[in-house]
Amino acid sequence: DVEGHELAVLKGAEQALARKAIRDIIFEDFSPAPGPVVELLQKHGFTVFQLTMSWWKPLLTEVAPNITPPDGFGPNYLASIDPQRVQERFQPGGWRCLMCRPHSV
Repeated sequence: DVEGHELAVLKGAEQALARKAIRDIIFEDFSPAPGPVVELLQKHGFTVFQLTMSWWKPLLTEVAPNITPPDGFGPNYLASIDPQRVQERFQPGGWRCLMCRPHSV
């Protein structure tokens, strides 16, 4: 989380983005969709999804000029150069939680 500096960070990583060295990026963007961060990622071949939560599972909505996000969408996004993989991983219902096992002393 870079607290509003997403565009600067990603511009600094443009060579890595161009080489497809980064597969997935989760970020916040408070500008109206599609904002400059989304446009930069799309320029480099990323598909960008808005992330929201529902009772049953996290929801993905692709960000595109002709798609208006529903009211209440937050500023959370997932960008990927492999959108099929992302959609497959988000298919199952339910939420996952990582839990630590207690350490024995």
